[in-house]
Amino acid sequence: MRGTLPAEWAALSHLIRIDLSRNDVTGTIPSEWWQSKSLEDLTLEDSALTGTFPEVQAGFLPEIRELTILGTQIWGTIPTEIGLLEKLGK
Repeated sequence: MRGTLPAEWAALSHLIRIDLSRNDVTGTIPSEWWQSKSLEDLTLEDSALTGTFPEVQAGFLPEIRELTILGTQIWGTIPTEIGLLEKLGK
């Protein structure tokens, strides 16, 4: 895949896994993705993503179990709210 990540994917209610590792994806992670109620696995490893980690709101990504951004150009502070994700890493 090339280009930016579509914000519209967040509205796909049955989307549980996004793996765009080793793709030519550029830009930032759309803030809309953090509102997904079904996403369990988000892997963006070794992509050309840049920018800061998006701000997150209470109740974001309630089903997320795996979040991989290794090898990207995302920088800055990871929000402390990430620690509140009950299913992450289980």
